[in-house]
Amino acid sequence: MNLSTLREKHPVFTYRSSAWKINGDDLSLEWEMGTKELKFSPKVTIFKAAGGASKLAKGELDNLVFHLGLADIFSYWKTTCSPEIKISAGFLTADQIAWWHDLLISGMGQYFYTNQIDFRPVDFVRLYVTSRGRVYQPTSDQIWENQRVLIPVGGGQDSAVTLELLSKYHGPENVGAFAMTISKATEVPPASERLVKTAGVPRLIKVHRELDPEIFVLSEKGYLNGHVPFTAYLSFLSVLIARLFGFSEVAFSNERSSNEANLEYLRAKINHQYSKSFEFEQKFREYNLRYLSDLSYLSFLRPLYELQITRLFSHMPQYFAQIRSCNVGYKSDSWCGQCPKCLSIFVGLFPFVKTEQLRQIFGANLFENENLIDLTMNVLGLGAGKPFECIGTFEETVVAFYLSLKKGQADPGQSAMRKTPVLLEHFKKNMTILENKLGDLQKLSEKILASWDKNNHLPTGYQKVLKNAYAKTNNQ
Repeated sequence: MNLSTLREKHPVFTYRSSAWKINGDDLSLEWEMGTKELKFSPKVTIFKAAGGASKLAKGELDNLVFHLGLADIFSYWKTTCSPEIKISAGFLTADQIAWWHDLLISGMGQYFYTNQIDFRPVDFVRLYVTSRGRVYQPTSDQIWENQRVLIPVGGGQDSAVTLELLSKYHGPENVGAFAMTISKATEVPPASERLVKTAGVPRLIKVHRELDPEIFVLSEKGYLNGHVPFTAYLSFLSVLIARLFGFSEVAFSNERSSNEANLEYLRAKINHQYSKSFEFEQKFREYNLRYLSDLSYLSFLRPLYELQITRLFSHMPQYFAQIRSCNVGYKSDSWCGQCPKCLSIFVGLFPFVKTEQLRQIFGANLFENENLIDLTMNVLGLGAGKPFECIGTFEETVVAFYLSLKKGQADPGQSAMRKTPVLLEHFKKNMTILENKLGDLQKLSEKILASWDKNNHLPTGYQKVLKNAYAKTNNQ
């Protein structure tokens, strides 16, 4: 089914309603949205949230639930790419509508590229409201007894570093984590539970998101599909959870590397990680304070490249066996050893962790896998393009390969490095090309490993914690 046919058949996508109710100890949320012919009813359950829900003012909870529904529109609108999005579930100002339109255009870039959609026409999509009302204005007179921090936890090394450092800074009792469940309603990824337990954090809040199964049926029928800005959804969900459970701050683990675009399409930068970027963080912070809450929202690891975070993580061996970052092996709690995420994490860790330890973590030395040659060229910027995955920048990936090669040359006695593995040999053959593009790789390595991005929202205390922890990696 082609784009023009879908847009003609489904000219208006409507966000009809949002609702919440207390079910025993839990809070249940439900929304209604869709076109005239298509009906979607996504649902969310926040476990053990009934007490917090009963304490929040109804107007505030209504507003937060309404906004979470707005963030979920993209997951269903993408099936038809309707030229109009009608908001009937609540009220938005002109400034809010402009904000959401901007998120749609910037956050759905990969979807537009994948489906070869021209999003540039002024009338490509129009958002408007049909209900009248007043915009909710959060109060700023909340007095926090303690600074309590909520950390969204996926299961990877970034979450581990944030949990470890902030739980030590605030004390574990003042830190909470939340994780999305997987196949079973109350079952979160095992890696998430392991990280929280290892950090000594006493509270793990579980959230079950139930996608309307109709979107999978429609995809099989030829309706459109593609990537959506999921971290934007998590941001709205995090604020809701923080208010329900009494946290004063939400601390994500997004890093500097997420700012890099994957490619350019129709003169626009397409970034798989747009809603993890500093640009989105800045815009969401402003939107939150104006329309949602007085909570602090930030990304703790923003000043650092992914490679620097990996270096930090390499000094936290208690987490080595706990993490999982592979999207392919997400539900099976494993590393597939074949995807961009697995290769990126392996390459980043290799310069800083003993080779045999990496074999234990990944089950293999990925540098020895010749099936990853094409992927290696892509992540180095010498192939078809940067994969649509949450991985490091081209430059830091080159540095990671360079440092890995140096490690092998400096310690040829290692059993795993007596013969240069195929991927490092491939990198070695392309070093001249890379140096012509990027300059001296040793100097580039020193520059990246010493970097600190000033575009961040870390308070002074957090900056000190992160800088001190990273400085220790230079002395060990």
